[in-house]
Amino acid sequence: MDGAAGIPVETVYVDLGTGDQKKPEYLKIFPRGQVPGFLDDDGTAVYESAAIVRYLANKHKSQIFPTGDPKAQAKIDQVYEQIRGSSLREVGLIVFHKVFYKFVGVPSDENALKKAEAELAKHLKTYEEIYFHDSPNFVIGTAPTLADCIMGTVLSHSEIVQFDLTPFPKVKSYYEHFKGSSPFKEGLQPFYETLAKFVPQK
Repeated sequence: MDGAAGIPVETVYVDLGTGDQKKPEYLKIFPRGQVPGFLDDDGTAVYESAAIVRYLANKHKSQIFPTGDPKAQAKIDQVYEQIRGSSLREVGLIVFHKVFYKFVGVPSDENALKKAEAELAKHLKTYEEIYFHDSPNFVIGTAPTLADCIMGTVLSHSEIVQFDLTPFPKVKSYYEHFKGSSPFKEGLQPFYETLAKFVPQK
């Protein structure tokens, strides 16, 4: 998304499959071993996707999170927090019960999985009604914002676990545009392709 907002960044692929994020040279910069991480030219290290976007937007005066405009920021933030606090949690549970449970030695909970899938479907139905009004390609407004970062993350995870977006045509159309963008292809696609390898195919 940073590339789409006109912010120059260099993408470095971290291979989770081989544990790049746990190597000493990575942990020296990002001690928690998280991805994504951003390392600025002056040595400033930032992790957490939203924090990275806000940092870059403030530094480069980008409209992805408008500097000096508290009303515009609040509008974007409230959408971001709604999606993060609801759909990101649910899709995270789906990914856990379909993928990661086997790596932590606990059984998958079929009831919890079905509940999370139902909740995610409910949220996506709401998004059909309240978002994509100004443009079918952006959650709010007519240009990329922080809200698109979180929506794109949710939908990318949903695709990994083969969650059907067909009942949500606006959401599906939005996501097709999102994953066709150069920032997604250059920065996110390799990560999601790696994650998808761990998902049993239907």
